[in-house]
Amino acid sequence: MPVFAPGATDSIAFTVTNTSSIFGINHLKFKFKFFPNPVSKNLNLVCNDAPFLDKNGSLLIYATTGEQLLKYEINSKEMLIDVSQLANGIYLCRIAGNEINEKHWIEIIQ
Repeated sequence: MPVFAPGATDSIAFTVTNTSSIFGINHLKFKFKFFPNPVSKNLNLVCNDAPFLDKNGSLLIYATTGEQLLKYEINSKEMLIDVSQLANGIYLCRIAGNEINEKHWIEIIQ
């Protein structure tokens, strides 16, 4: 087993391929945008994929326990969702439709 001690000098070489980072995430892959986040009263939902509107999509909001709390049919490119009845905390927003299953986390602060 190698021993590492102050003053010991060893070197190692490696090659990194196919890198990604939080800064390198392609946000264009998401079909929906939520803002503001954190939110206190009204959550804006914007659809970046207009053809999705013809695919019977729904916005479902879940507690961290998995309980479904709210459900909205997505019927326009931009929607305002009233979340003021939800308590402070973290919630999962799921967009579900015929060809999509996208998830976003939101924080509610009152």
